[in-house]
Amino acid sequence: MKITTFYLVICSLLTCTSTKTAKTLKTQTMHLSGTYSIITLNGETNLISELSLTFNDSTKQVSGYSGCNRFSGSYEVSEDSLKLGPLASTRRACMPKYNNIETRMLETLSKINAFSFHEGNLVLKHDSSNLITAKKITTRLSEYSINYSALTRGSYLNYTIEKGKIFSQNQRGAKPVEKFISDEERVLLEKAIQSIDLNSLNELEPPTKAFQYDGALAATLSITHNGTQYKTPVFDHGSPNAAIKDLVGIVLEIAQRK
Repeated sequence: MKITTFYLVICSLLTCTSTKTAKTLKTQTMHLSGTYSIITLNGETNLISELSLTFNDSTKQVSGYSGCNRFSGSYEVSEDSLKLGPLASTRRACMPKYNNIETRMLETLSKINAFSFHEGNLVLKHDSSNLITAKKITTRLSEYSINYSALTRGSYLNYTIEKGKIFSQNQRGAKPVEKFISDEERVLLEKAIQSIDLNSLNELEPPTKAFQYDGALAATLSITHNGTQYKTPVFDHGSPNAAIKDLVGIVLEIAQRK
């Protein structure tokens, strides 16, 4: 009897441990951060526009391109459930065929209440019905050039990351100081870039505007990818928009590393 009881206790502990481990693994893997290219919309694969979604787990903001306009809004995640919106969209006029796919895209997003990953792709669902399949866009630091500058009449900072190095200037006209980016720093930078919707950089509102009266250095962040430069409006050094806060923080930390 004692032996049987002992085995039952052991089995119970193993089951609990296994369940906790499974839940932990699920929580670790079910994160959304990154930019995705939509490959199917309600089963349709021959899409006339390059539809996209960008999730930022730090700010819980989603944005993307719906065929004609860009959209953005908040999202909530609980295990494998997902709630998007409300979503706000720009109001650019387009040809009817692009308006049509945009309408279908936004209507579909409003129905999403769950998600999963299948064969490396993100699947957005309504209950058990698959509505959108999207492929995550891989970010490689070597494909990007990042510049952060901050200045007032008496201060100057300029940091550029490209070709595996950071080039730092702390005075106007000074020769840039070069440092190599470590593998750990590269991974952090790639993760931060992946959580940014590059096409929305020029629309980011600065949280504060002390730079307008020299109360703070006037800062900008620009990211160049495939020959196209994406740049933020001016913001206070030390107070970036939440969407770029992680990337700015990493750039500054690398620049200040001895």
